Amino acid sequence: MSAGFSVIGIDELRPLLNRSRVLAAIRQALIWQAEGNVQSPLPGQLLFDKPHGDCHIKFGHVAGSRTFAIKVAVSNPERRLFTGMTATVLLPPPPSKRGWLASLLGSGS
Repeated sequence: MSAGFSVIGIDELRPLLNRSRVLAAIRQALIWQAEGNVQSPLPGQLLFDKPHGDCHIKFGHVAGSRTFAIKVAVSNPERRLFTGMTATVLLPPPPSKRGWLASLLGSGS
């Protein structure tokens, strides 16, 4: 695992959550959204027949924030996994005006 990257499971996360701080963060996010300071396109969705379920992807960025978020969730109602597996990743915006992938691969564009 690289420095600065960590995976936090639900058992580690629960003790860190404080109800009033979570509600304050949600309130602030809704204010930023209402003020037009949030980029949050429509979610992407994949639907599956066999096994029945879906995968949806949501992402967003608050103007001026040092990170943006991507959330991927998978559900399978037949297995009673309505929010079965979820991963949220926080990433920094691209380091330059070049595209993120071009910067990552070091290609000159």
